[in-house]
Amino acid sequence: KQVTGINGMTDSNDEFSFVLYLEKEEEPGSFQPLPEGTGYQLLSNGIDTGVTGTVQADGSFSLKNGQTAVFSDIPENLNYYVEERNVSRQQYDQIQIVDGTASYFDENGNPIEPLDNLLPDTAVSCSVRSEIRQVKTNTSVIVQNHCVPMTIYELPEAGGIGPLWYLTA
Repeated sequence: KQVTGINGMTDSNDEFSFVLYLEKEEEPGSFQPLPEGTGYQLLSNGIDTGVTGTVQADGSFSLKNGQTAVFSDIPENLNYYVEERNVSRQQYDQIQIVDGTASYFDENGNPIEPLDNLLPDTAVSCSVRSEIRQVKTNTSVIVQNHCVPMTIYELPEAGGIGPLWYLTA
């Protein structure tokens, strides 16, 4: 997980929700989330933290900026894709798959098209999905979110004890 353009409106310790979908071996072309309790190792900036995690009942797991989940018990040659869920449009204006292709969906699961790589203002939150990949041939998916730029204005002095700052997104 990577976050770029971190600013005062965004906590770099935000948790992001992901689901890893695997192709059903008995039903090619059909995908399902990893089962609850599937374990993974947590890396931070590429370094093993010694921490392990497990997939939740809804198939999700969480990562923060700079973290990686490593699933080592997935069979080779199985197809998969990764989805980041419920990304706030107010905090992040771009979401992309590094070295890959992304598909975007609004909060209702409807496909949306970014314009010049920017998410539409009409989306309150969205999800991004990687293209289908194969375990061992391309086993890494990096999702990168870019923070919405903020604007800081200094208001004119009003005879108080100092300038008043306010932020807009």
